[in-house]
Amino acid sequence: MKTTFPHACLFGVLALASACGGDDTRDPPPYESGVKSDAPVSELSTEDKRKICETYGAHIDAHLDLNMIARAVCLPTSLLLGGTTEQSCEEYLNDCTKNFLVTGNVDARVHDEAACIASLDTCATSVVDLEGCVNVNLDFVYDILNRLSCRRAGDESVMSEARHDQQAASVCSQKDQTCGQIAESPIL
Repeated sequence: MKTTFPHACLFGVLALASACGGDDTRDPPPYESGVKSDAPVSELSTEDKRKICETYGAHIDAHLDLNMIARAVCLPTSLLLGGTTEQSCEEYLNDCTKNFLVTGNVDARVHDEAACIASLDTCATSVVDLEGCVNVNLDFVYDILNRLSCRRAGDESVMSEARHDQQAASVCSQKDQTCGQIAESPIL
């Protein structure tokens, strides 16, 4: 299972969700970089790229933690492989989440601003698309956490949803390849 979280994709997904009629009243709010430009991200000034990295980092720090990502990654698997009772599913989920966090497979935060800025040098997408990609990926994490639960372990409709979530492909895969850390999704 791929467990990198396309940061650029994370940006782009949120903007796409808003552009496609997403609910702007949801909590947490969609990511917005504050950079206004129609140019490809790669053509922005270093200061604008820095602003994208800073606002992305602040948004992730405020609205997404590693436990949420780990639970979103582990919950579908727990429903499918953790047994048919809430208790057995919860035990599987807790073990999976703990192991996921120990391995350090994913981190959507920006740890190195210079590396983040450099990764945007090849990002051929627009700021709006990048923001949209981020938001779609964040929405995917929040949706899993809000929709799936071990309380419904053994329910065939929930297991079908969990199978679907495991097979979901990144809608930002091309942006993932050109926009570096910001485009990487921790669960897709």
